[in-house]
Amino acid sequence: MMERQSLLRQIDRKVNELASAYASCHGLLLTEDDLKCALYRKLAEIPDLGEPLPTQDPHILAPRLHSELTWFDENNRLGIKPDLTILDPRDLWVGIGSGANVRLPSKGFRFDGEAVLFELKFVRNRNGLTQKAVDALSKDVMKIRRLFNKYERPGDREALLCYFVIFTRVSQVCPGFTALVSAEEAEPRFRFMVKSPDPCWTPCGSLGA
Repeated sequence: MMERQSLLRQIDRKVNELASAYASCHGLLLTEDDLKCALYRKLAEIPDLGEPLPTQDPHILAPRLHSELTWFDENNRLGIKPDLTILDPRDLWVGIGSGANVRLPSKGFRFDGEAVLFELKFVRNRNGLTQKAVDALSKDVMKIRRLFNKYERPGDREALLCYFVIFTRVSQVCPGFTALVSAEEAEPRFRFMVKSPDPCWTPCGSLGA
């Protein structure tokens, strides 16, 4: 299994590759679903993510990369759904051959273990990252904080990590966006990557890493 820091470096590289492709072909991404599909394809190029691995179910294999997996919230409802999730199949039950002693939730699988989550935003308006985009991103940040609070393990706060990947057509950024990201970057489990094909785009600090 790939070491965590090596995986994160490869994720960074794949996001940057997608950003370069978008800069070369502005019609590559037209919707947020386009962004999700395109990033899924890029991440699947990482060898360790595309390789099926054993699960907790005898003779059942699963890859590490998945889309739209639901997580239980603080009220034990399936109310949190990151866009993409990278997990360890060795901590996954899918209910095939598990035996009667493994109880699965209504979503049809159970997962306990480390994960890398992705929240995606595609900003296509001509005003760039406006306060409206900031408000939407703030809701995603709060959603992931709720998930972290529920699943945090004593002594292992970094079992879960979340990428916030924002692609914007134009480079204009409102002050609220810069303030939000600057405040949240103190959280080591959050990684922000902001990309634009706009030739005037100048990333600020680690925002464009």
